[in-house]
Amino acid sequence: MAIENPVLLLLFSSGVMLLFGTFMDALPAMAILGPLFLPMVKQAGIHPVHFGVVSVVSLALGFITPPYGLSLLISSKIAGIPMTKALKDTMMFFGVAILVIIAMILFPEIVLGLPRLLAPKFI
Repeated sequence: MAIENPVLLLLFSSGVMLLFGTFMDALPAMAILGPLFLPMVKQAGIHPVHFGVVSVVSLALGFITPPYGLSLLISSKIAGIPMTKALKDTMMFFGVAILVIIAMILFPEIVLGLPRLLAPKFI
């Protein structure tokens, strides 16, 4: 049974992408999860570009999220600071990024506005 509500489906897929982005790189995660979610996305009437942008942003946010958060580990080593200090500084960014993802889900024109303006016959 698929989730037919577009907002719930995007929230669920975004959460799964965030979780997968925590433990693996974005490309393999998208290669694994994209084909799983795409039929449900089409059935729910979500534009594929909207789904793709929300997915990529969620995966990118997962890349800095502990416990693994490869970008956070690398940046704390380069800066020469403990990961706990780097984590404290990134938590404010994390909260704002979650709000941005929610806004992109609730208001698809945030994502689709510019593509529709620049290439109206393709979007």
